[in-house]
Amino acid sequence: MLERYLNKDLVPVSTVELAEVIAISTGVLGTYQAAGAEAPEGVLALQGEARKVFASRIRDELLRKREEVLRRIDGLQTPAERRKAAEAELKALDAQLGQ
Repeated sequence: MLERYLNKDLVPVSTVELAEVIAISTGVLGTYQAAGAEAPEGVLALQGEARKVFASRIRDELLRKREEVLRRIDGLQTPAERRKAAEAELKALDAQLGQ
């Protein structure tokens, strides 16, 4: 199963497939370790790359959810609260510009 992912760009691979690659490669590496044998370098590299891409995907999803929550919070603010926040932001920008 892992052979089809070796030397392949993992970016277009689904998140579920990445999780499968991580799980299977962990098992393969553990099996080699239990046997006292050296694991194939390709499997170790594949696991590292899969973990990296998987973590990036999870982070991106969390950032999307965070932005959604911020938009919902902003929608709950009264016009007076939004104006106060905008004025504070304007004041901070003016301070940075030296105005």
